[in-house]
Formats: sequence, structure tokens, C-alpha cells
Amino acid sequence: MATSDVRATGGRGRGFDSARALVLSAVTVAEGSSSGRFWREMRLLVVAALAGFAAMILVAIGYGVANARHEAQVQADFKNAASVELVVVSSVFYSVIAAFILWRISPTTGVSLNDLGLRGLRGRDWGTIGLGLVAILAANLLYQRVMAATGNAQHLQAGFEHVRIQSTAAGVFFVVSSAVIAPFAEELLFRMILFRTLAQKMPWLLAAIISAIVFGLGHGDIVAFPVLAWLGFVNAVAYQRTGNILTSMVLHGANNLWASAALLFLR
Repeated sequence: MATSDVRATGGRGRGFDSARALVLSAVTVAEGSSSGRFWREMRLLVVAALAGFAAMILVAIGYGVANARHEAQVQADFKNAASVELVVVSSVFYSVIAAFILWRISPTTGVSLNDLGLRGLRGRDWGTIGLGLVAILAANLLYQRVMAATGNAQHLQAGFEHVRIQSTAAGVFFVVSSAVIAPFAEELLFRMILFRTLAQKMPWLLAAIISAIVFGLGHGDIVAFPVLAWLGFVNAVAYQRTGNILTSMVLHGANNLWASAALLFLR
């Protein structure tokens, strides 16, 4: 009888060990799958940005060849952001990024665009947009006061110091590019991919901070970095709160609309 009990106990022990091994194996596979998905999404971000740069370069080359300009003149146009052609190049850059992400993000993540947050706005979303606008406006007003106090009141974001819009049509196109096309692409890139992917690996607040820092640095303007990073942070919080990427797109667009209008009419 005792022998039978020992055998039974041993059998249960071996059964428990087998079950534990299966659980550990499943966890390992899940972690590997999660890690693989993380890097696939990060790769999508990089490839989308590179596709945008490639398209921008091709359009710029075509623009230079078509106008028979010397290479140095084309480079000067880029540096000074002085012509409407550069707005076209910038729009192509953002449009290609957005198109590439919309094309590849669902196959890469296995999640539909609707579930990723690309859907219509609902009641709660508008409340979040309202709070976000207050936060962004307050930060911009504080930023302007600091800039005035430090003698930098006339500072413009890098790349726009010498913008010259010569016609109403060009001005409208500039505003549309700045307030619609750019925010749409940047929110897909920095919030839907970067922030959301990071938030799967760490606390969402830390992911929001990291993505905001990357967003701010990506604009290449150390003076405007604080207000740009704050915009990125507010947009990440809005996306996290609502699960709707259109909330951050609206906030981003409103910020850029105000900045574009100031650039065109207050100079």
C-alpha cells in the first residue's frame, strides 16, 4: 500500500513538473513573439521615415533638374525654406510616410486601423481635445513669455526662418501642409507606432515621455524643444486616454494652424 502511495505521489509530481514546463514554454514563446512584434513595429517606423526621405530627395532632384538650377541653389532653397516648392517637397515627404504606414501597419501589427485608433471622433474625445488645447495653449503662452524675456521673441522653428509666401494660393497650401498633412503623418509615426509600441513594453507614462523627447528632437530645434516635446507629450496622453489617434491629430493640427497663421500674418 505504501509503495502504491509513493508511486502515485511520484506520478503527480512528474505531472506537475510537466505542466510547469508547458507553462514556462508558453510564456517563453509569448515573450519571443512580443519581442519580435516590437522590433517589427520599430522597423516599420524606420522604413516609413526612410521612404519619406527618399521620396523627398527624388522630388527635390526632379525640381532642380526641371528648373535647370545649379545644385548649390537647390541646396540654398532647402536651407532657407524660401519657396513654395519646398512646401511641395515637405508635403510629399509627409504624404509618403503616412501612405506607407497606412499600407503596412495592419499587416505588421495584426490589428485593424479601427482598433489602432483611426476612427471617427466621439463625445469623450472632444472633451479630451478641449483639455489638450488648453494645455498646449498655456505652454505656448509661457514659452512666448520666456522667449521674450531672453531676447528670442523673434525665434522661428528651424527651417522656417526665411519663409516667403508670395501668393494667397501658396499661403493656403502652406497652411494645409502644416496643419493637416504634417500632423496626420507625424501622429501616425510618433504616436500610433512609437508611443503605442513603447507602451507595450513599459508604463505608458514613460513611453509618452520618451516618444515626446524623440518627437521634440526630431524637429531639429533645440530652442523650441521644450514646447515641441510638451506637444508630443500632450498628444500621447490624448491618444492613451481615448484610444483614438484623431484626437492627437486634431490637437497637433490646431497647434500648427496657430503657428502657421502667426508665421504668415504676424511677421
